[in-house]
Amino acid sequence: MLLPNRFKDEIASRFYDKEITILTKQETIEPDGGVIRNDEVAKGTFLGNVRFSVNAELQSEIGLSVDADIIITCDNETEIALGDRVTYLGKKYKVNNLLPSDSHLTITGKECQ
Repeated sequence: MLLPNRFKDEIASRFYDKEITILTKQETIEPDGGVIRNDEVAKGTFLGNVRFSVNAELQSEIGLSVDADIIITCDNETEIALGDRVTYLGKKYKVNNLLPSDSHLTITGKECQ
């Protein structure tokens, strides 16, 4: 069953209240032409709902066992890809699953060291 956009908008307005930042690598060449650094900088942000300690939840909800430290649910139109890095509350996570559904996108991630 496809859900109407009005329903999706209502979910987003009530549940997607956390700001998550998508990171990208940016090369920086020092002024003297020397060292090139690969710094992670914000590529963009999106709003979502965040949960932690997720493996047991995913197992019971959808029968999927995933090694993840965070679940983010957000709008299906969120531009994010497997392997992207995101940051939330000062911690970085690597996206290891994208699970779309009619009403939302579920993103799982593993904390980066």
